[in-house]
Amino acid sequence: MTRIMPRRYFVLVTDWVFKLFAPRRIGQSSSSSAHKWLDFITYNSTEECLNHLKKNDYRIIATVLSEKAENLFNYKFPEKVALVLGNEHRGLSAKAIEMADKHLILPMSGMVQSLNLSVTGAIFLYEIVRQRKNRNFKSFMPPGERKLLIENFLQR
Repeated sequence: MTRIMPRRYFVLVTDWVFKLFAPRRIGQSSSSSAHKWLDFITYNSTEECLNHLKKNDYRIIATVLSEKAENLFNYKFPEKVALVLGNEHRGLSAKAIEMADKHLILPMSGMVQSLNLSVTGAIFLYEIVRQRKNRNFKSFMPPGERKLLIENFLQR
């Protein structure tokens, strides 16, 4: 049984559908032991996931080319962020785009307006962390929460 930590400031949402998804098994071959520190929650639909996040006061940020999309570097990220990434072939689902609170793009120049998904995700994450450091954002866990996270890690 995975315990959910009471407080999170950042959530990464992948708008993909898998018939069978075992994140711990997949992560063993690709992430050293970093996957052990992550909580994976799966939902039956994108809508169910995003509704859950909205109820918990997350701002849903979609990485999508749209007419209302803003430049990533001009946006001030709020405290609680759920970054939604689509896959490289189909992008985000219509439901994810519709439910997003904000559409952001990574400004580029040249013939192709596309980067590998992991590169795009890394740039967005870097910008979120950069902004938080500049605002002296305190994201350290209280001792009790840290202890619970370590206990959870040791069980994995």
